[in-house]
Amino acid sequence: MFLPLLVLCLGVLAGCGQGNRAVMPEEPSVLRMAAAGDVMVHQRQLVQAHDPGTRSFDFTDSLLPLAPLLEGSDIAWANLETTFGAALHPGSAPREGFFLGYGTYPLFSAPDALGDALAACGFTHLSTANNHSLDLGAEGLLRTTRILRERGIVPVGTGDATDPPGRMVLVEEAGWKVGLFAYTYGTNLPPPPWKASLVNSLQGLEPDAVGGMLAAVGAAREEVDLLAVYLHLGEEHMPRADSDTQERLARALSLAGADLVLMSHAHVVQPMEWIPKAPGSRGLPKTLAAYSLGNLLSGQEGGGEMARRDLGVLLRMDFLREPGGRVRMGRLEAVPVAVVAGGKGIRTVPGETLREEKDFARHLDGVYGTLFGGWTGMEMGRTPLGMRVENP
Repeated sequence: MFLPLLVLCLGVLAGCGQGNRAVMPEEPSVLRMAAAGDVMVHQRQLVQAHDPGTRSFDFTDSLLPLAPLLEGSDIAWANLETTFGAALHPGSAPREGFFLGYGTYPLFSAPDALGDALAACGFTHLSTANNHSLDLGAEGLLRTTRILRERGIVPVGTGDATDPPGRMVLVEEAGWKVGLFAYTYGTNLPPPPWKASLVNSLQGLEPDAVGGMLAAVGAAREEVDLLAVYLHLGEEHMPRADSDTQERLARALSLAGADLVLMSHAHVVQPMEWIPKAPGSRGLPKTLAAYSLGNLLSGQEGGGEMARRDLGVLLRMDFLREPGGRVRMGRLEAVPVAVVAGGKGIRTVPGETLREEKDFARHLDGVYGTLFGGWTGMEMGRTPLGMRVENP
């Protein structure tokens, strides 16, 4: 009888020891994303990036100051508003909108070296769905996506003729499933009929095309933890979003389940807001809509006091997924960026680095202070990198 009693006591003691052991709560899973506005190349950028001795281009210095802001991102994306068409007329003399075979407005084509600079800066994805997607035709777009993929950058919103309309890029990173969509209001040049599915186009906001986008987003909602849509639309150079197009589509996408609605095309920074989602929807409890992230890189200059085309914003976001599956935003920083010209050519730098320069100090404090302060539904305070936006 002594032995069974001893075994029983040991079992009780062992059970007590396990019961008293502290159970550490499981940490939430983190996904980091950075998002920025339009990447364009105009003639003065081509001239400054060109080395006549080697007849080559180098855009590294144009974007390298932003690399620390993208470091550590699982997803870093922007809108590529040019193409990577091969030089059309090598050796041609510079003329308006055309330099050594590379085009600027109205038909954009940049050297492949821009792709090298974007990859070196840290971009993982780029929206290629915009009104300039087909500036060099279907073959120009196909070459653009090939150049990006060769550099490890995934194009979003365009594909080849075998892809179905409404293509989504699925990103599986850090244990997350993230769906990325990109759409444009249309293209300046139409695709050939046999390649109509090359670009996710809303065809001038034609109802069937908009309905197709909403259906694609809604169908993807249950498949992913986080769902982001990048739209290229709106009125250029206007400091406020258009309620009939931008705001209406953002609300429709929120109803379909989108967590993020990012926009470009205005080339200036526009307001940003939280939109409540339908009860029980997966992902974030509210949709973050950024109506225009402005220009990330371009040769466009100035603009009005409230519509600066040489300023933009870069969003840095941390998303947290709790062990039970609940998703929330752990961090959202809106970092001002500025396109400047100087000894290293035209380049984009974090706006905070220019606070000591008199030419930009007033605009960073005035223009950004007004624009950011006018963003609805948020409380904001300064951080060393930019503006921190509190969770809804």
